[in-house]
Amino acid sequence: MKRLYLLRHAEAHSTAQDDKSRTLNGNGQQQANALNSIMRERNYSPDHVACSDAVRTQETLALVWPDHGADFPPDFYNASPGDLLSHIQNFDSQKREVLIVGHNPSIHQLAFLLAGKGADTDLQSLAT
Repeated sequence: MKRLYLLRHAEAHSTAQDDKSRTLNGNGQQQANALNSIMRERNYSPDHVACSDAVRTQETLALVWPDHGADFPPDFYNASPGDLLSHIQNFDSQKREVLIVGHNPSIHQLAFLLAGKGADTDLQSLAT
């Protein structure tokens, strides 16, 4: 694997029958569509996608990276950063680009963990 994309779902409605069934709101749909445009402009091309099975993550994925398959590991919904990292480490090493679609705080914490050392301004930006 050469490139890892970490994506937290777009903005969702604050209420639903249960948290897992929350859907994207209008702003979230716009966010996901905007990210789709950015990914196309920059020629990002994940060849493997793993996504939480929550409705809002699946909706985000459908707008960001439509018409592409994905795995929906059942443990991604409540995954810790360590759980996500273990999953990533088990991907086929032949995959060039992998997209992970999940939830905060795990996605944010994993990004911070993987960043390790870097430019102070970038790390400060990631920390907020």
